[in-house]
Amino acid sequence: MARHEGFIDGLKHASVRSKWISTSYRMPEPGEDVLAFNSHNKDQSVLHVWEGRFCDASGSYHNYPEGRITHWQPLPEAPEK
Repeated sequence: MARHEGFIDGLKHASVRSKWISTSYRMPEPGEDVLAFNSHNKDQSVLHVWEGRFCDASGSYHNYPEGRITHWQPLPEAPEK
């Protein structure tokens, strides 16, 4: 049973994790960092929202043309320790 405890804990965590939000439904708040899904390359990245657009940590928009980021979700809380 001990071998499966980590797996079970992961499933529990996944079940309470935030759901993906469609960008056509709602965009994140300006200045918010979020986990974003890029439909072009099926990648998930932490991105920043600035002036209604997604950008990376350097402030670059060029990798995220309009329409490529289709879903996002808030970042989880930081660990306590």
